[in-house]
Amino acid sequence: MAQKRGQVQTRGFSTSRWPKNGVKFNFPWTLPFNCGDSRGWVSISDPVLVEKLISLLSPREATIVRMRYGLSDHHVHTVAEISESIGLSKGRIYQIEGKAFRRMMWVCRNVDIHDPEALDAEFERRQAKAAKHAEHDAEHETQVQNAKEHARRRRLELEQERAARQRAESAKNARRRKLHLAEADLLNLRSLAADLNIRIARMEQHGWFTKKLRGRRLLYQLSTLREQRMSLSRAIKHAEERVSGIYADPPAAKQTP
Repeated sequence: MAQKRGQVQTRGFSTSRWPKNGVKFNFPWTLPFNCGDSRGWVSISDPVLVEKLISLLSPREATIVRMRYGLSDHHVHTVAEISESIGLSKGRIYQIEGKAFRRMMWVCRNVDIHDPEALDAEFERRQAKAAKHAEHDAEHETQVQNAKEHARRRRLELEQERAARQRAESAKNARRRKLHLAEADLLNLRSLAADLNIRIARMEQHGWFTKKLRGRRLLYQLSTLREQRMSLSRAIKHAEERVSGIYADPPAAKQTP
Protein backbone atom coordinates (compact mmCIF):
# COMPACT_ATOMS: atom_id res chain seq x y z
CA MET A 1 0.00 0.00 0.00
CA ALA A 2 1.20 3.47 -0.90
CA GLN A 3 1.22 6.08 1.85
CA LYS A 4 0.99 9.82 1.08
CA ARG A 5 0.15 12.73 3.42
CA GLY A 6 -1.72 10.60 5.90
CA GLN A 7 -3.73 8.78 3.24
CA VAL A 8 -3.22 5.21 2.16
CA GLN A 9 -4.52 3.83 -1.10
CA THR A 10 -5.10 0.12 -1.08
CA ARG A 11 -6.47 -1.90 -3.93
CA GLY A 12 -8.50 0.94 -5.37
CA PHE A 13 -10.08 2.00 -2.04
CA SER A 14 -8.80 5.30 -0.72
CA THR A 15 -9.95 7.18 2.37
CA SER A 16 -8.58 9.94 4.55
CA ARG A 17 -9.60 7.98 7.67
CA TRP A 18 -7.18 5.18 6.81
CA PRO A 19 -4.52 4.84 9.57
CA LYS A 20 -1.23 6.56 8.83
CA ASN A 21 0.75 3.38 9.40
CA GLY A 22 -1.51 1.39 7.10
CA VAL A 23 -2.88 -2.08 7.66
CA LYS A 24 -0.88 -5.20 7.04
CA PHE A 25 -2.54 -7.73 4.74
CA ASN A 26 -2.04 -11.40 5.43
CA PHE A 27 -3.40 -13.05 2.32
CA PRO A 28 -5.48 -14.89 1.51
CA TRP A 29 -7.98 -14.46 4.36
CA THR A 30 -7.50 -10.88 5.63
CA LEU A 31 -9.64 -7.81 4.95
CA PRO A 32 -9.31 -4.31 6.59
CA PHE A 33 -12.42 -2.62 7.99
CA ASN A 34 -13.13 0.57 9.92
CA CYS A 35 -15.61 -0.38 12.61
CA GLY A 36 -16.46 3.25 13.33
CA ASP A 37 -16.04 2.90 17.10
CA SER A 38 -13.22 2.59 19.62
CA ARG A 39 -11.88 -0.43 17.81
CA GLY A 40 -10.92 1.72 14.78
CA TRP A 41 -9.38 -0.24 11.93
CA VAL A 42 -9.27 -3.99 12.34
CA SER A 43 -8.19 -6.88 10.14
CA ILE A 44 -10.65 -9.73 9.77
CA SER A 45 -8.84 -12.99 9.13
CA ASP A 46 -11.54 -15.54 10.05
CA PRO A 47 -12.31 -17.36 6.77
CA VAL A 48 -15.90 -18.08 7.81
CA LEU A 49 -16.54 -14.45 8.77
CA VAL A 50 -14.90 -13.18 5.59
CA GLU A 51 -17.09 -15.49 3.51
CA LYS A 52 -20.21 -14.32 5.33
CA LEU A 53 -19.30 -10.69 4.70
CA ILE A 54 -18.58 -11.36 1.03
CA SER A 55 -21.84 -13.28 0.72
CA LEU A 56 -23.64 -9.99 1.47
CA LEU A 57 -22.28 -8.53 -1.79
CA SER A 58 -23.62 -8.84 -5.28
CA PRO A 59 -22.05 -11.56 -7.46
CA ARG A 60 -19.95 -9.06 -9.43
CA GLU A 61 -18.76 -7.25 -6.32
CA ALA A 62 -17.87 -10.56 -4.66
CA THR A 63 -15.91 -11.68 -7.71
CA ILE A 64 -13.89 -8.47 -7.85
CA VAL A 65 -13.10 -8.54 -4.11
CA ARG A 66 -12.01 -12.20 -4.28
CA MET A 67 -9.76 -11.52 -7.26
CA ARG A 68 -8.26 -8.32 -5.80
CA TYR A 69 -7.39 -9.90 -2.45
CA GLY A 70 -6.65 -13.46 -3.56
CA LEU A 71 -9.49 -14.99 -1.57
CA SER A 72 -10.24 -17.73 -4.10
CA ASP A 73 -7.02 -18.84 -5.82
CA HIS A 74 -4.45 -17.29 -3.42
CA HIS A 75 -3.36 -15.00 -6.24
CA VAL A 76 -3.78 -11.24 -6.05
CA HIS A 77 -4.94 -9.96 -9.43
CA THR A 78 -4.19 -6.48 -10.71
CA VAL A 79 -6.88 -4.09 -11.86
CA ALA A 80 -5.75 -4.61 -15.44
CA GLU A 81 -6.18 -8.38 -15.12
CA ILE A 82 -9.63 -8.02 -13.58
CA SER A 83 -10.64 -5.46 -16.19
CA GLU A 84 -9.60 -7.81 -18.99
CA SER A 85 -11.29 -10.81 -17.32
CA ILE A 86 -14.63 -9.14 -16.54
CA GLY A 87 -14.78 -6.75 -19.47
CA LEU A 88 -15.01 -3.47 -17.55
CA SER A 89 -12.77 -0.44 -17.44
CA LYS A 90 -10.21 0.04 -14.68
CA GLY A 91 -12.09 3.01 -13.29
CA ARG A 92 -15.27 0.95 -13.07
CA ILE A 93 -13.39 -1.83 -11.25
CA TYR A 94 -12.23 0.71 -8.66
CA GLN A 95 -15.79 2.01 -8.23
CA ILE A 96 -17.24 -1.48 -7.72
CA GLU A 97 -14.50 -2.38 -5.25
CA GLY A 98 -15.08 0.79 -3.23
CA LYS A 99 -18.82 0.16 -3.19
CA ALA A 100 -18.25 -3.41 -2.00
CA PHE A 101 -16.09 -2.24 0.89
CA ARG A 102 -18.63 0.40 1.86
CA ARG A 103 -21.28 -2.32 2.02
CA MET A 104 -19.14 -4.54 4.25
CA MET A 105 -18.07 -1.58 6.41
CA TRP A 106 -21.71 -0.71 7.01
CA VAL A 107 -22.27 -4.24 8.28
CA CYS A 108 -19.21 -4.02 10.54
CA ARG A 109 -20.43 -0.74 12.02
CA ASN A 110 -24.08 -1.64 12.48
CA VAL A 111 -24.08 -5.40 13.08
CA ASP A 112 -22.19 -7.48 15.63
CA ILE A 113 -20.10 -9.45 13.15
CA HIS A 114 -19.05 -11.91 15.86
CA ASP A 115 -22.68 -12.87 16.45
CA PRO A 116 -23.62 -15.57 13.89
CA GLU A 117 -27.33 -15.02 14.45
CA ALA A 118 -27.02 -11.27 13.80
CA LEU A 119 -25.05 -11.92 10.62
CA ASP A 120 -27.55 -14.53 9.47
CA ALA A 121 -30.41 -12.11 10.12
CA GLU A 122 -28.64 -9.39 8.13
CA PHE A 123 -27.98 -11.88 5.35
CA GLU A 124 -31.66 -12.91 5.27
CA ARG A 125 -32.73 -9.27 5.28
CA ARG A 126 -30.49 -8.51 2.33
CA GLN A 127 -31.63 -11.63 0.54
CA ALA A 128 -35.26 -10.59 1.00
CA LYS A 129 -34.43 -7.10 -0.25
CA ALA A 130 -32.57 -8.54 -3.23
CA ALA A 131 -35.51 -10.87 -3.95
CA LYS A 132 -37.89 -7.91 -3.79
CA HIS A 133 -35.69 -5.96 -6.19
CA ALA A 134 -35.42 -9.00 -8.45
CA GLU A 135 -39.20 -9.36 -8.43
CA HIS A 136 -39.59 -5.66 -9.24
CA ASP A 137 -37.01 -5.96 -12.02
CA ALA A 138 -38.76 -9.05 -13.37
CA GLU A 139 -42.10 -7.23 -13.32
CA HIS A 140 -40.53 -4.24 -15.06
CA GLU A 141 -38.91 -6.53 -17.62
CA THR A 142 -42.28 -8.20 -18.20
CA GLN A 143 -43.90 -4.83 -18.75
CA VAL A 144 -41.12 -3.84 -21.15
CA GLN A 145 -41.48 -7.11 -23.06
CA ASN A 146 -45.27 -6.69 -23.18
CA ALA A 147 -44.84 -3.15 -24.49
CA LYS A 148 -42.37 -4.38 -27.12
CA GLU A 149 -44.72 -7.19 -28.12
CA HIS A 150 -47.62 -4.74 -28.36
CA ALA A 151 -45.50 -2.40 -30.48
CA ARG A 152 -44.41 -5.32 -32.67
CA ARG A 153 -48.00 -6.45 -33.19
CA ARG A 154 -49.13 -2.91 -33.91
CA ARG A 155 -46.30 -2.47 -36.39
CA LEU A 156 -47.25 -5.78 -38.03
CA GLU A 157 -50.90 -4.68 -38.22
CA LEU A 158 -49.88 -1.38 -39.82
CA GLU A 159 -47.70 -3.21 -42.34
CA GLN A 160 -50.56 -5.58 -43.17
CA GLU A 161 -52.96 -2.67 -43.56
CA ARG A 162 -50.49 -0.86 -45.81
CA ALA A 163 -49.97 -4.03 -47.87
CA ALA A 164 -53.75 -4.49 -48.13
CA ARG A 165 -54.15 -0.89 -49.30
CA GLN A 166 -51.42 -1.37 -51.86
CA ARG A 167 -53.04 -4.58 -53.13
CA ALA A 168 -56.42 -2.87 -53.34
CA GLU A 169 -54.92 0.09 -55.17
CA SER A 170 -53.07 -2.24 -57.55
CA ALA A 171 -56.27 -4.18 -58.25
CA LYS A 172 -58.15 -0.94 -58.82
CA ASN A 173 -55.52 0.35 -61.24
CA ALA A 174 -55.43 -2.99 -63.07
CA ARG A 175 -59.23 -2.94 -63.42
CA ARG A 176 -59.10 0.64 -64.68
CA ARG A 177 -56.49 -0.25 -67.31
CA LYS A 178 -58.44 -3.37 -68.34
CA LEU A 179 -61.67 -1.37 -68.65
CA HIS A 180 -59.93 1.34 -70.64
CA LEU A 181 -58.54 -1.20 -73.12
CA ALA A 182 -61.90 -2.98 -73.43
CA GLU A 183 -63.77 0.27 -74.09
CA ALA A 184 -61.15 1.35 -76.62
CA ASP A 185 -61.51 -1.97 -78.46
CA LEU A 186 -65.31 -1.64 -78.44
CA LEU A 187 -65.13 1.90 -79.75
CA ASN A 188 -62.76 0.84 -82.52
CA LEU A 189 -65.01 -2.05 -83.54
CA ARG A 190 -68.06 0.18 -83.64
CA SER A 191 -66.18 2.68 -85.79
CA LEU A 192 -65.19 -0.08 -88.21
CA ALA A 193 -68.80 -1.34 -88.30
CA ALA A 194 -70.09 2.17 -89.05
CA ASP A 195 -67.64 2.59 -91.96
CA LEU A 196 -68.57 -0.83 -93.29
CA ASN A 197 -72.30 -0.04 -93.15
CA ILE A 198 -71.67 3.16 -95.11
CA ARG A 199 -69.78 1.25 -97.81
CA ILE A 200 -72.54 -1.38 -98.06
CA ALA A 201 -75.27 1.28 -98.23
CA ARG A 202 -73.45 3.11 -101.02
CA MET A 203 -73.02 -0.08 -103.06
CA GLU A 204 -76.68 -0.99 -102.60
CA GLN A 205 -77.76 2.45 -103.86
CA HIS A 206 -76.13 2.00 -107.28
CA GLY A 207 -78.49 2.19 -110.27
CA TRP A 208 -79.50 -0.66 -112.59
CA PHE A 209 -76.89 0.34 -115.17
CA THR A 210 -74.00 0.10 -112.71
CA LYS A 211 -75.28 -3.17 -111.37
CA LYS A 212 -75.60 -4.57 -114.88
CA LEU A 213 -72.17 -3.26 -115.86
CA ARG A 214 -70.32 -4.59 -112.83
CA GLY A 215 -72.52 -7.68 -112.47
CA ARG A 216 -70.99 -10.54 -110.53
CA ARG A 217 -68.09 -8.49 -109.22
CA LEU A 218 -70.48 -6.15 -107.41
CA LEU A 219 -72.41 -9.05 -105.93
CA TYR A 220 -69.19 -10.63 -104.73
CA GLN A 221 -68.05 -7.43 -103.07
CA LEU A 222 -71.41 -6.98 -101.38
CA SER A 223 -71.34 -10.56 -100.11
CA THR A 224 -67.83 -10.08 -98.72
CA LEU A 225 -68.72 -6.83 -96.97
CA ARG A 226 -71.83 -8.35 -95.44
CA GLU A 227 -69.79 -11.25 -94.05
CA GLN A 228 -67.35 -8.76 -92.59
CA ARG A 229 -70.26 -6.87 -91.03
CA MET A 230 -71.52 -10.07 -89.41
CA SER A 231 -68.05 -10.82 -88.02
CA LEU A 232 -67.83 -7.27 -86.68
CA SER A 233 -71.25 -7.64 -85.09
CA ARG A 234 -70.10 -10.77 -83.25
CA ALA A 235 -66.89 -9.04 -82.17
CA ILE A 236 -68.85 -6.00 -80.95
CA LYS A 237 -71.17 -8.24 -78.96
CA HIS A 238 -68.21 -10.01 -77.36
CA ALA A 239 -66.56 -6.67 -76.54
CA GLU A 240 -69.77 -5.35 -74.98
CA GLU A 241 -70.04 -8.49 -72.82
CA ARG A 242 -66.43 -8.00 -71.75
CA VAL A 243 -67.04 -4.36 -70.76
CA SER A 244 -70.25 -5.32 -68.94
CA GLY A 245 -68.37 -8.05 -67.05
CA ILE A 246 -65.71 -5.59 -65.92
CA TYR A 247 -68.36 -3.15 -64.69
CA ALA A 248 -70.22 -5.97 -62.92
CA ASP A 249 -67.06 -7.14 -61.11
CA PRO A 250 -65.85 -4.20 -58.99
CA PRO A 251 -62.58 -4.52 -57.02
CA ALA A 252 -62.92 -6.25 -53.66
CA ALA A 253 -63.24 -3.98 -50.64
CA LYS A 254 -60.20 -3.63 -48.42
CA GLN A 255 -60.19 -6.19 -45.64
CA THR A 256 -58.52 -5.23 -42.39
CA PRO A 257 -56.63 -8.21 -40.93
